[in-house]
Amino acid sequence: MDFCIHLWHNVIHMNTKANIMQNTTFTTRINPELKARLEQIAKYEDRSASYMANQAIQALVEEREDRTGTH
Repeated sequence: MDFCIHLWHNVIHMNTKANIMQNTTFTTRINPELKARLEQIAKYEDRSASYMANQAIQALVEEREDRTGTH
């Protein structure tokens, strides 16, 4: 059975005075074993699984943007 985890990702909202970081919900399915491994790493790092997943997604997106020249 797959489990859903809610991931938060940062969205930059332009404000006339300053850039304000906002979050939005992103839901995905993840293999139970992978979820357990993610939670174990998050616990070791004293972070939430959501934070760790957000960091991984951000790194992937930035790497792919660099590779493809998109942004």
